[in-house]
Amino acid sequence: MTSIDLGCGNNKISKFFVGVDNYSATQADVTCDMTNLSMYKDSSVTIVTSRRAIQHVEDDVQVFREINRILTPDGVAIIEVASTLNSVVSQMLNRLKIKKYRYKLFHIYTASGIKKRVRESGLRIVTYAKSPTKLPFYNHVIVAMKGELDVNKNTA
Repeated sequence: MTSIDLGCGNNKISKFFVGVDNYSATQADVTCDMTNLSMYKDSSVTIVTSRRAIQHVEDDVQVFREINRILTPDGVAIIEVASTLNSVVSQMLNRLKIKKYRYKLFHIYTASGIKKRVRESGLRIVTYAKSPTKLPFYNHVIVAMKGELDVNKNTA
């Protein structure tokens, strides 16, 4: 059983997870481009977590496709991305140099937008929730499983 924390940064979810990140100066056990997880075979990972990392990858749909590819048939992905307001405020703070983020890209997700992107990758959404952070902010959280090859069959 393999479990990975995709985009772990310096906050890996658990020592029992393999930390994967684009940056080597992190707690990552594996440094790679998150759009290419070729070190993992098809259907070889049981759990994928990603907390506020995919929103900074240019081809986010490809990351979701890779998650779908590597998940076991009964595997689970738990994906958290920032909401629209959270992303816009983060971008503004970064541009004004009030808070320095190493990221230049901040995808802006609405609830329907993130669901659409996840479904486009072939993942099947099990549940969606808003995770409160500091008010008025929240994050989108999606629990998904390996989907059908024909993405038009997704009904979640």
